[in-house]
Order: sequence, then C-alpha cells, then structure tokens
Amino acid sequence: MKYGPTANLVSGQLVACYDDSCEIYNGGGEWTHLVDTSSTRWFHSSAVKDDRILLIGGLDSNSTEWIPVDGSPSQPGPFLPR
Repeated sequence: MKYGPTANLVSGQLVACYDDSCEIYNGGGEWTHLVDTSSTRWFHSSAVKDDRILLIGGLDSNSTEWIPVDGSPSQPGPFLPR
C-alpha cells in the first residue's frame, strides 16, 4: 500500500483501501481482506457516511463506489468524478 491508500475509521473499525481491495484491521496486529473494489484505485480519495466508505476516483478510476464494513460487496457510488 505504498501508492496512496486511504484509511478510514468506520463504525469503530479501521479500514484501508488501495489498488483493488479494502482490508480491515482486526486489532491484533493483522489485516483481513474485507472486499474487492469494482475498480483499481491508486491516489484516490475517500469519505465516510454512516457505516460505509465512499471511494472517489483515483489514478486508474473515474468512478465512485460505496464500501460497506459488513463484508457485503461494493456498490456503485452516487456520481462520477471529473
């Protein structure tokens, strides 16, 4: 995760997203795979709303997507970045 990951605190859980996946920190020094992203993302932005992360754009993506922390698949986001 050396090229621009995002890290967010969502519902008390630390989630990092980069490339084509998001990982969740288990609190014991290890990361666990949470979900595959629909698009490869480097140097993207993110925001948290309720119990989801919104991933925005990035070097290889012109889309947005919601990442839920319950392990369900990502969903398309509400807009397309320029």
